[in-house]
Amino acid sequence: SRPSALPPTRIEGKSGRQPYTKRMRQLFRLDAGRGSRDAAAFAWEPRGNYLAAGGEPGLVHIYDRHGDHVAEITGETTAPVKALAWDRDGDCLAIMQDREPTISLWDSQMKTVTKLDTALKDPSFFCWSKTSSQLVVGNKNGNILVYDRRTRKKVSVLGKHPKKITCGCWSAQTNKLALGSDDRTLTLSNESGDTLEQTELKHAPIDMQFATQKRDAASDDSETHLSINMGGKSLLLYDLKEPDNPLELAFSSKYGSIIAHTWFGDGLMLLGFSDGYVVVISTSMREIGQEQYSGQFHKKRLDSIAYSPALNYAAVAGDGGIKLVDLSTFKDLKKETVSDLDGSIAKVEWSPDGHVLCASTKRGQVATYLARMPLVHGACGDTVAYLSSLREITLVKSGTPEDDQNVIIPVGLEPSYLAVGPKHVGVGMNNAALFYDISTKEEVHKEEYNGRVSQMSISESHCAVLSGGRVTLHAIDGSRRRTFPDRDSGDDMGDKVTALALTKDVLVYGTKSGMVHFFAINPEGPLPGVELRHERAILKIVPNVKGTRFIVVDTSKNAYVYAPTTSDLTPIPSFPRDFTSVIWEVIDRHVFIVSSPSELHTYAYAPQTVRGAVVAKLGAVDVSETGGVTMRPKASPLHPQGLVPVCSHDGTITCQTSGGTLTKIQCPLYEHRDDDDATPELHFCQNLALLRLKDAWNAAIDINKRPYWLGPSG
Repeated sequence: SRPSALPPTRIEGKSGRQPYTKRMRQLFRLDAGRGSRDAAAFAWEPRGNYLAAGGEPGLVHIYDRHGDHVAEITGETTAPVKALAWDRDGDCLAIMQDREPTISLWDSQMKTVTKLDTALKDPSFFCWSKTSSQLVVGNKNGNILVYDRRTRKKVSVLGKHPKKITCGCWSAQTNKLALGSDDRTLTLSNESGDTLEQTELKHAPIDMQFATQKRDAASDDSETHLSINMGGKSLLLYDLKEPDNPLELAFSSKYGSIIAHTWFGDGLMLLGFSDGYVVVISTSMREIGQEQYSGQFHKKRLDSIAYSPALNYAAVAGDGGIKLVDLSTFKDLKKETVSDLDGSIAKVEWSPDGHVLCASTKRGQVATYLARMPLVHGACGDTVAYLSSLREITLVKSGTPEDDQNVIIPVGLEPSYLAVGPKHVGVGMNNAALFYDISTKEEVHKEEYNGRVSQMSISESHCAVLSGGRVTLHAIDGSRRRTFPDRDSGDDMGDKVTALALTKDVLVYGTKSGMVHFFAINPEGPLPGVELRHERAILKIVPNVKGTRFIVVDTSKNAYVYAPTTSDLTPIPSFPRDFTSVIWEVIDRHVFIVSSPSELHTYAYAPQTVRGAVVAKLGAVDVSETGGVTMRPKASPLHPQGLVPVCSHDGTITCQTSGGTLTKIQCPLYEHRDDDDATPELHFCQNLALLRLKDAWNAAIDINKRPYWLGPSG
């Protein structure tokens, strides 16, 4: 029997999994080539759930993105695996071995292997169509085979090129096939392999990509060009509509040869050069030939580049390591450098979601790194839950010292949403959800819903989810299941639910027609006399800690505080239209905080004033000589940008950063409230703004001036 590849090496922390920090974290590492001197081949499944890796001795291993081994595939012989490619749906993996005319096709559903005899000597290239079930295989003699996996039809084209097929790609829109050869020619063919166009090139092509040139006027996203790396010496922009007018781009000789290029953004191109330089150019005809940016990131050699649209990061491999470059600032993210690989790097590639980076070395090693955690979080009172690793939830108490009472719960899936209650945490992906007891960390229930879940909320005893425009309410153990809109409750069955909230005793859900319904959990039934009819669709509902007040945001980004006991619907002034989160204060239950990408907006709700219920946006407080009090509403800067507030406990706001970690900041409206170094006047003003009238009165006594005695009465 053949020896198997070594199992993946995981990087462990004190608790068995290392908490995510800003530094890129290695998820797993494997020696696919068993000490080979050749680069290991790897390929991401199109959905990013699996990674295929292969090398010597003719074995391919399938891992999930966490490093768990899923399958082992035996090749036709013990020859090294030369290349791997998934079809467009991720249903079939094609395996090419060195000098082997037979391509192995692994069916990911049936876990079976089909042998495709190409009758081609020394295959040198293969590629799946982006729109069909066709696979093209080319060899060193310039012959090709087009195989349709669905119909099992083979079409052989002898003499497509007189020399070795070196590169190629399929059009994502027209299913045309572009091929490049050592004979320094480009051919464009239809899906059957019939040549439509043939063009001579200045140098032998080593890579080519279909792409869309940046247009100066509004246009569609149809493919306009084929970009061709001609022997590393120059880049050719081949116009698909005007093939007789190609444009050749040459670059400074100090950069070295072109190693790789990729398109990104709005018609921009990223190029990596052998002497360690990275260059960004625009393909707009007004800017063509002008470099947007250039910089050297490796001193000796650059080996590979890859672009993540999700992060707008470029991974730049060279000098035995990998650097990440933020393409919004063109800065090297020095804290996220990879330098623990064995040997020079052959290839880097991002997972389809752009969060996990995979690298292979020329000694047969493959390693994956988590560049950024998905932003997944929830809160219940002062408990904050967040995704601390791809399959791990950490719960922290926002009102206690760092890490004192953290609870770490390994979970059975990679969550895209979560919710936390007093006793349980729920996590889910798509329509599947798992529920865990916080105290025991044990899974207590597994649930599948009828559609993709867009929102989840958990109380002490129940869970409510929003999926497919309907709410499903059930006990944590899955019993006592109900769905809404509910015919028995008199709901409009044609109305679509757009938002929900769940308190200890009541399910609240808003609809597209602007209705907000209140359903009592025990005993079950509509809450008598409580219903909100709004003029616009409901976008978001946020209850306070006790479930006695609700912030309601409609699709026009107008927001209100609704009090069910009095039916008061109080407008929230200057509500930010670009809000990212809305949270109630845990201690000051009449205070809530709204965040936008760069600002914090703090509000106080006063249910009883001479003007009725009022919501005030907070800011600096001025006290006149006659005791008059005026508020100057003002938002506070949110630094650094990208923080998402999750919980506020006595003015300390727990936020999730853009990197997925938690951090705490102080709400500026609280910073002088208990500051011993602050003046009594500052104590008075901040406590008065927060409606802490007793504390404000005590500060007024310390100040011992008449205007401050009169201030609270206003």
